[in-house]
Amino acid sequence: PALETVYIIAQSEDNNKGRAYGSASYVVGKTATIRAVPNIGYEFSRWSDGNTDTVRTLTVSVAKTYTAYFSPKQYQVTVLSSNTEHGTVSGGGSYAYHSSATIKATPAAGCTFLRWSDDSTEPIHNIYISSDTTLTAFFAPPTCRIALSATPIGAGTATGAGEYEKGSVMQITATPAQDYAFACWSDGNTDNPRSVTLTSDTAFAAQFIHEAALSAITCDGVPVENFDPAVLEYSVTLPATQTQLPVIAATAVDVQARLVFIQATTVPGQASVVVIAKSGALQTYTVKFVRALSSDATLQALTYNGLSVPNFKTTRLVYEVSLPSATT
Repeated sequence: PALETVYIIAQSEDNNKGRAYGSASYVVGKTATIRAVPNIGYEFSRWSDGNTDTVRTLTVSVAKTYTAYFSPKQYQVTVLSSNTEHGTVSGGGSYAYHSSATIKATPAAGCTFLRWSDDSTEPIHNIYISSDTTLTAFFAPPTCRIALSATPIGAGTATGAGEYEKGSVMQITATPAQDYAFACWSDGNTDNPRSVTLTSDTAFAAQFIHEAALSAITCDGVPVENFDPAVLEYSVTLPATQTQLPVIAATAVDVQARLVFIQATTVPGQASVVVIAKSGALQTYTVKFVRALSSDATLQALTYNGLSVPNFKTTRLVYEVSLPSATT
């Protein structure tokens, strides 16, 4: 007698996720083998009858369809921070194959996000899931800026300016030009070179002084107002009633410097101090003198036709003079 056969169908719910094999005509009472093969990124879940064996052997009795179900694999996304004090990350976890994950890098106050380890520079980064993934966010630490200048212009230079990691210790250096010497930094510190601990943005001016500079000038024993060793010309106003010529004196910064005085011979006029430093550097300071305008509006004498007005007094403002009758 002819053998009874039935058709067994093995199929996939979605061929993009996996395939099912074993569909054929089988003799009743014999065995059939069906198997489920997941595609990359997926794993076998179950058959339509609830069986979870990837490969299964069946005793054939009736025609039947078996559908294989697949589910995407779960992959782990791990996000790390290069330095947790400089910034934090979020978005790690378990994600399904072919899904996307959004990871985020958040810099700490004063810090800056640089990049992810996959070279993305977006702090909020979307990634496609195809395998276990580990990404590190790199952050730049907080920085401080050192701004440097030199005074007076042309007297020297200051080096070490720039942007550095906050809390670091940096060195700044003042280099004087020819005939100049370093005096101090703008905050009064005289160390050169100088170490600076950076806690905030900072500005320093390197102050230089000419080797042939004066520390003071006096006129008749009175200090010249607004004296500055870097300023070479001054103006002094003498009292309107002063008759004697002014005399200047000075003190050099370099105690070994030689001073040559050229005193004023007239008013208006000027006096000079030539400073010759031990090194040979030379500077000349000049003081110009003017006389103040007088506020005295009184007369010393009053005459008419060469004759003195009778009873003249400096305090009397009105006079009466009788002229001869023949005066024309």
